Amino acid sequence: MKKFAIANEHHLHFDKQQFIELEGVIPMDQILQLQLILDKTLEISMAEYGQWKAQPLPDELFLDGRDLWRKNDVVKRVVWDKQLVGIASELMRKRFIRLGYDQFLLGGPLKDSPQSTKDELLGARTLLLTQQTNLEEISCIRGTLCGLIICLNSVKEPIERLPNSLFPVESGHITYFTSQANINFSELSKREGQKFLLIVYAEKTTLYVANEKDPNWHGLKRLGYVFGDRVRDSLHPVLHR
Repeated sequence: MKKFAIANEHHLHFDKQQFIELEGVIPMDQILQLQLILDKTLEISMAEYGQWKAQPLPDELFLDGRDLWRKNDVVKRVVWDKQLVGIASELMRKRFIRLGYDQFLLGGPLKDSPQSTKDELLGARTLLLTQQTNLEEISCIRGTLCGLIICLNSVKEPIERLPNSLFPVESGHITYFTSQANINFSELSKREGQKFLLIVYAEKTTLYVANEKDPNWHGLKRLGYVFGDRVRDSLHPVLHR
C-alpha cells in the first residue's frame, strides 16, 4: 500500500464525528484481489459444512465470515497491514492496538437462512441488521477501540445512503470509526450485492465476555477461550505498539 498521511483536518473531522471515510489508502488491485480471495475463502469454509451453493444467502455467508484472517494469508496481510493499523493509532491517539476480529458483511434483504448445520447461529445476520448500535455493544470482546470498514465493490444501481453512514458506497473507500460511533446495520439490507470487510481493533487488555448481542459470541470457545479470559497474543495479536 502507498503511504497515506493523516492531516490535521482528518483529526478534526474524526474527533467531531467519531468516524471518517478515506479513499486511496488501499490500491484498487489489492481491493479486487481481496474480494476474490474472500469469496474463495468463504466457499471453502462453507463447503466444509456441506453448505456451499452457487448463490448462498447473505445470512449463510455471515455465519462463516468471522476471523477470515485465520483461514487465508492474503486476508491476513490486509487485516494485519501496518499502515491500516497505523492510521487507526493516529486517529485514536493510541499507541497499543491489538486485533479484535474481522467480519465479512454482504448487503441484501433480510431473509432467514434455510436449514443450517449451525442452528445456534441461524439468522445471525438478520439479528445484526435489526440493530442500531456500536462496537462496544455488539462485540463479545470487552475492550474494543475502533473499527474499519472496507468497501470491496461498487454496485450499478443508485444507493440510498443514510445520514452519517459508516458504510462507503464506492469500491476501495474505507471508514474508520470509534467503538462508540453509532452503526445502523439496517442500511445493509438496502445494499444488495455490496460486500464489506469489517476489522475491529482492541485495547491492550481485552476480555472475552458473554454478549448475546454479538451473533458470533460463542465463536472464541472453539479457540479454547472461556468467558472472562483475557485474549492471548497468539490468537489476538498486537498489531501496533
